[in-house]
Amino acid sequence: MRGSIAIFLCLVAVGCTSNEEEFDTGFLDDTGDTDDTGELEECEVNVVAFDYGDQAAWVNGNPDCGGSSQSPIDLQPETNFFEGETPVLAFAYTTSALHVINNGHSIEYEIDDASNTLTVDGTDYALLQFHFHSPSEHTVDGQNAAMEMHLVHKSQSDALAVVSILIFPGEAEQPWIASASWDEIPAQAGECLEDEETVLDMDDLINGQLEGGTKDVVHYNGSLTTPPCSEDVEWFILGEYMLLSSEQIATFSDIYSGNNREVQALNDRTIFYDESYGN
Repeated sequence: MRGSIAIFLCLVAVGCTSNEEEFDTGFLDDTGDTDDTGELEECEVNVVAFDYGDQAAWVNGNPDCGGSSQSPIDLQPETNFFEGETPVLAFAYTTSALHVINNGHSIEYEIDDASNTLTVDGTDYALLQFHFHSPSEHTVDGQNAAMEMHLVHKSQSDALAVVSILIFPGEAEQPWIASASWDEIPAQAGECLEDEETVLDMDDLINGQLEGGTKDVVHYNGSLTTPPCSEDVEWFILGEYMLLSSEQIATFSDIYSGNNREVQALNDRTIFYDESYGN
């Protein structure tokens, strides 16, 4: 069994700890308005709540929610992965100021400029924001991770690419998350950390804070996981993962628990698996 897939199955089945020796290694929303200096103006929150208890009703007024290429999906490494080259990914992340908002369905970190980019087969996508779901939206053999982080990118032609990082329970506090004003995330819809910016090293997230020691990736074509459920979204689920303490997970789930869309039918889509996304 491929190393990283073994990690996924092990983690989802029995949870994980911060002791990496136990594992084999190897597997949207708009940004805020900007002023003339490129910095975010006073935080304004567009609150949009979704009824996660009646997801079948999302198609009413949002016909794409009933489409044939929807997200999330269930990942079944032994049965529905196709091994082959995925698009080459190149992260060019840097230290950035962000605003933290409660948008009514998640906690979202808005990026205040276009300095963080993801290049996919030569096409540049700017990082707009990242947010979280609890439990995870993508599943592995039908099982959820504790949380999932989505990093949402947009190209100049308005194409979307989302990078997913699965989150599992660990023994220690995750320092990068702790530095993200995690203890201060706004608990009420419409709230934000007013007149305050959180400065984060986004490069350190990708190259220093993930567990597993691999650069493998799963890629498929899907959709936004909230209405309007627009399709033609490029999804990249990293084999590396993040460990948060139980207290850090509870900080989010005490505000949003169950903000995960149900898995959707794969239909005739192909899930591509590659051992190295920077090949």
